[in-house]
Amino acid sequence: TGGVDLVIVDTSSLNSPGIEVLRYIRETADSYVPLVAVVHGPDPSHGIADLRAGADDFVARPVDAVLLKDRIDALMRRALEDSETVQVGDYRIDRARRSISRSDVSVSLTDKEFQLADLLLSNLDTGLRRQHVLGAVWGSDREGQPRSLDTDASRVRHKLGLSRRGELW
Repeated sequence: TGGVDLVIVDTSSLNSPGIEVLRYIRETADSYVPLVAVVHGPDPSHGIADLRAGADDFVARPVDAVLLKDRIDALMRRALEDSETVQVGDYRIDRARRSISRSDVSVSLTDKEFQLADLLLSNLDTGLRRQHVLGAVWGSDREGQPRSLDTDASRVRHKLGLSRRGELW
């Protein structure tokens, strides 16, 4: 999506602004980004300040490449699992299970309805052109689909309990 997937910050030198960098990223990032700190020496206490400043994990100098890779893999796995579920108001979108629930009550949707609801709920702050929606949901098989979009949008609104005007869209 063009964002940053992971940040590694070296906090091992005495004059390093690493702790401030960790805090700054945590305070200003628009979305969650995993942070790994590189600390001085093998003493685990060296990483405590980094964790308190916002690091998700730390590795000690000298850095063991295999350990660093394994920790990055674990952080990325957790970040991916978290990104599979999105909360939008009362709606919870679970992309892994291709389901949407409202106030913890599952909403029964066809595959196309799920794709449409996911796209629209995930882009509430973005104006989406009709052609973009058609392409994203129906792909290259969109000949004669404009009316289907209207029908599916109406059905999705009804199933999600949205008014005709749209509580959200």
